[in-house]
Amino acid sequence: MWEKNRNKPTALDIRVNVEKKSDRIDRKVNRTAGGGNRQQGQVIPDIVSKLTIDEFYFVGKLDNYSRKDIDEIDVEYTIYKRVSENDGKDSDTKVEEIRGTDTIRALAPKGSGEFETDKVKCEDSSVSGGNKPRVWKRETILGVVFAFRTSSGEFLRYGYPDGFLERADEIE
Repeated sequence: MWEKNRNKPTALDIRVNVEKKSDRIDRKVNRTAGGGNRQQGQVIPDIVSKLTIDEFYFVGKLDNYSRKDIDEIDVEYTIYKRVSENDGKDSDTKVEEIRGTDTIRALAPKGSGEFETDKVKCEDSSVSGGNKPRVWKRETILGVVFAFRTSSGEFLRYGYPDGFLERADEIE
């Protein structure tokens, strides 16, 4: 049994560092005059619309602290994105799961490798003013869960930010 598992990596052999990154894609603020008749007290407030679009992604580094070679590592990940919307009457919140994969080449003893997730677009928009209720949509990244696998199977699950692995089980 020991011979069979001798070269199989374990969570104690690996150290994971993950960093969340973002790129601002677009930001717009538009103001439209509301109008109305001021003399008759029929003033309509200005209509203000805001839009911000960002792309978020995660960059990670895997360090091999063992004295053994580790075969090519498949990194499967699930990014959890919360989408909250309010149409002026009702509000709704849901969580979307974005799945993807990356590969880390074989790691030499005391070596390291890097991985990266796909970019996920998040939108923050709102329209307020006029004679209508405020309407908005907000998308945020809650976190990400990584599963690291070799040909001998999964050897590590890691969540970002710290403690997210337990929260992700509750979300699912």
